[in-house]
Amino acid sequence: MKNNIIKSEYTSDDIFSLNTNIFNELRKLAQNDITKRSRILLHSNQNSQIHEMLIAFEKGSYVRPHKHIGKSESYLILYGKLDLIYFNDDGKIIKKFELQDNSNETPFYFRSENDQWHTINIISDYVILLETTNGPVENISTIFADWAPDPNEIKKVELFQKNLLLF
Repeated sequence: MKNNIIKSEYTSDDIFSLNTNIFNELRKLAQNDITKRSRILLHSNQNSQIHEMLIAFEKGSYVRPHKHIGKSESYLILYGKLDLIYFNDDGKIIKKFELQDNSNETPFYFRSENDQWHTINIISDYVILLETTNGPVENISTIFADWAPDPNEIKKVELFQKNLLLF
């Protein structure tokens, strides 16, 4: 069985197994990527009914606040610790959930079916998670917040992430 670990490409495997070698390779790719993340798409194509993504995030990786219209989303934390942060329509933080691998009492799984603005903020050195959502995914199903900095605005992103820690 071959496991494809190429950033944001679909797996061609009918059966996929996971081991620490894949974790290590995924993390190495994230460390060397400008976005500080890498992923394996475990579904076969954009039209799949279930989309599963194994994602590695390095600390400092920026996920622009966004919302999904008519989609559910879940995170299963396999390694590390992050904050999942929800915002109102004006960009004010309204709720924060701490998620961590199952090494303590902190929740390691989260599922939501709401259309609220959200982001994640990586707390540990890195995080590996399994994200699942319903498909098919169209470009119109994810909307990015106008009040949040564009990923290319490095200084604004750094300030935004620093402020997330204050809540």
